[in-house]
Amino acid sequence: EEAEILEYSFLFVLIPLFSPLAWYYNYLYSHSGYRFSDKLH
Repeated sequence: EEAEILEYSFLFVLIPLFSPLAWYYNYLYSHSGYRFSDKLH
């Protein structure tokens, strides 16, 4: 099970390297998610 988690994290690291757009969306989502959680508190 632990190896599976490592595989997924490895993929998440690799995907942005091959696709800058995916990295950009990832940044956007994390940023909007941060602001959303900020409004909840």
